[in-house]
Amino acid sequence: MTYEQAKAQLQAKNLNISSTGTGIIVSQEPSAGTSVDEGTIISVTLKEKSTTSQN
Repeated sequence: MTYEQAKAQLQAKNLNISSTGTGIIVSQEPSAGTSVDEGTIISVTLKEKSTTSQN
């Protein structure tokens, strides 16, 4: 998921987002499915997609 996709989903639930890095989201805190209060800041870490293919 991209930062913009996550931001839109979180804003729809009255949550805030803080990010580190660029690219796609590789982790978040608190973890998905955790109940939080409205206005909580969700921290996400992003990483660029690998351009090498694995066989």
